[in-house]
Amino acid sequence: MLRIDPIELANYFQRPGGTDWVDFMNNVLWAACWQAGVPESAVVTCLRTDIPDGGVDAQVSLGSGRDVTGYLKEPSIWQFKAAREANLKPGELVAEVNKPYARQRILASDCVQALLVRAASARPSRRT
Repeated sequence: MLRIDPIELANYFQRPGGTDWVDFMNNVLWAACWQAGVPESAVVTCLRTDIPDGGVDAQVSLGSGRDVTGYLKEPSIWQFKAAREANLKPGELVAEVNKPYARQRILASDCVQALLVRAASARPSRRT
């Protein structure tokens, strides 16, 4: 089984613009759709991070009963963020899903998937 160190992901993809993160996630999404038997015609992705997207970075318009992850069983919209968690404002993700196209898809019963690459320490923190 493929294993990816989340710390390496965070260190690599937290770059200005977020294009590398979006490209990576689009490729993961395409591979997952292929595995689940979702036709290419049902998948829409965009690498451009510098244009308004209405709150949707990718969309899968068909679900699949073959999906083993649970993310592709229903039609879905995807939002990718390559920002440090500490730099995200409390309502930022809420604002994304309230953008016009995201809202339209939510009202059409699409599932929302938000994927955030976040900084993490190599050592677990201790809480006292």
